[in-house]
Amino acid sequence: MSPADLMLWIVGLFVLGVLAFVTLIVTVVLRAIVGVLRALFGGGRREAAATRASGSRTVCPHPRCGHLNRRGARFCGRCGRSLSSLHELDAYG
Repeated sequence: MSPADLMLWIVGLFVLGVLAFVTLIVTVVLRAIVGVLRALFGGGRREAAATRASGSRTVCPHPRCGHLNRRGARFCGRCGRSLSSLHELDAYG
């Protein structure tokens, strides 16, 4: 393998690393934006939590989650909080 080929491999790996890093940063920024938008405009989930019925699918009672869980679930499939009490908030909100 010539030095030019080796340099081409090194540059190619560097470019792939930069692309992966940029993709990671864009993903983190987009998730943060979605989280802020959910916090600002996610008020409709509270009504869904109030209408949960026993024997049917259970909606997570946490105001920022509202995930529709399977029947008989004891914990939320998205946030992991207990489904037994309506507003069991911990130190993390």
